[in-house]
Amino acid sequence: MVTISSKLSVEDALHRFDRLLESASQSCTLAGKRDGRSFSVMRAQRFGNSVMRPQLAGSIEQTEAGCVIKSEFGFRQSVKISLRLWFVFIGLWTIASGLIAFHTGPASLWLLPAAGVTMALMGVLFVQFSKSYYRSDREWLAKLLSEELGG
Repeated sequence: MVTISSKLSVEDALHRFDRLLESASQSCTLAGKRDGRSFSVMRAQRFGNSVMRPQLAGSIEQTEAGCVIKSEFGFRQSVKISLRLWFVFIGLWTIASGLIAFHTGPASLWLLPAAGVTMALMGVLFVQFSKSYYRSDREWLAKLLSEELGG
């Protein structure tokens, strides 16, 4: 959870946020959108942007002293669903191919469950690599929002 307190009013913070998105989209450093008080932003690159890139999603809420930005850093919902489906498929693949190999017996069929386990390990490694690779994005986005909206 990323929390940024600001002395700005919600309207001022939203105005600054819109200005930040507009200027950053021209320089290709930040991509995102705002819908009411909710937002989602991610670090952008000129080339190589990916749907798999995590985003900072949250909202701007009113407080007595101004406003607070509360957000979470993580994968989009569509990516989470795709990864869950991947692991379900791999699990079913491994179980089914293991049962087939157990009942038929030839040694070459044992490659199917081994391939399933290998694909599952590749999925786990991908998730762990993404978490460590994109950790700097979380810090950069939090710092950028803090400087712009910290008021």
